[in-house]
Amino acid sequence: MEKFFIVYYYIDFSLPVDDINVSMLDETHKRVRTFYGEHTLNEIFEAMQGEVWSPNGEQRDYIHSLGLTHTSMSVGDVVYVGETGKWMLADFTSWKELAE
Repeated sequence: MEKFFIVYYYIDFSLPVDDINVSMLDETHKRVRTFYGEHTLNEIFEAMQGEVWSPNGEQRDYIHSLGLTHTSMSVGDVVYVGETGKWMLADFTSWKELAE
C-alpha cells in the first residue's frame, strides 16, 4: 500500500486548538491536499508554506473556493497519516495526535 498523507486546513480560528477532535473535522476543517510517498510531518508542513506551494499566489483562488483564509499550514491544521491511521494536529511547537 502506498503511503499517503491528507492535509486539512482549519476553518474557524475562534475554536481553541485544544478543543479540536477528529469527530468534528467535517465542521472545522477543509481537505486541501494529498501527499504520496515517504514524508515526515515536518516535511509536509514545510511543503505547505505559501512561499513553497504558492509562491506567486497560484493557490489563492483554490484556498478561497474552500472558504479558507490561509495559504500556509499553521497551528490548528491537521494531517491524516494513512499508514498509521493517526490524525496529527499542528500545535504551537510540534505535532500532537488528535483524539477520535
